[in-house]
Amino acid sequence: MLQVLIQPILTEKSLREASSGRYTFLVIRKCTKTNIKAAIESAFKVNVVGVNTAIIPGKSSRSRTGHTTTTPATKKAIVFLKSGQTLDVFTKVASSQKS
Repeated sequence: MLQVLIQPILTEKSLREASSGRYTFLVIRKCTKTNIKAAIESAFKVNVVGVNTAIIPGKSSRSRTGHTTTTPATKKAIVFLKSGQTLDVFTKVASSQKS
């Protein structure tokens, strides 16, 4: 299977949503929702109920000399787990931020 997951997105909003069973990941742009679901289920041994995806467009920036560069577009996936299941990656970060 192709590597689908790049990294979890650990922002304040994603950590807040993780408490309700919604986990956010940065994924490869060409993958589909079924690929993401299979990758999450095999990597973390959980049951995925649903997957939402969003393509984040790249942003352009200029240097002091006037040259413009553009960051590449990325794709993020918000994964809904079966109630009662959690991912350790998000719970460890959330508990360390509270203390």
